Amino acid sequence: MTGPGAATGGMAPAEPEESRPVYHMHLFVAGDEPNSRRARENLERLCADHVPGECEIEITDVLVDFQEAIDAGIYVTPALLVNRTESKVTIFGNLSNTQKVLAALGLEETVDDR
Repeated sequence: MTGPGAATGGMAPAEPEESRPVYHMHLFVAGDEPNSRRARENLERLCADHVPGECEIEITDVLVDFQEAIDAGIYVTPALLVNRTESKVTIFGNLSNTQKVLAALGLEETVDDR
């Protein structure tokens, strides 16, 4: 899931590697429960379709390693921690509301409602 261009999607010309933002995304899930499964699928889709840079995705199943979630201050799943150089964001839920997730990441798409 990680690597240059792994989740950038589209056929746009590649930006120089040093100018492309890197999104470090850590998804906490509870096994293969429906919301956890949806969160994984939605995160992959969001990265592929909307993130203008590289997504480095780490997934922690709290049923296997709950201590990592506790150390990160995560007590509800699914939860997504996003670390960028300039900010940290935590998003709770299955990530199905694309516009709200993009807004939380500062990646709002311009929508012309006229």
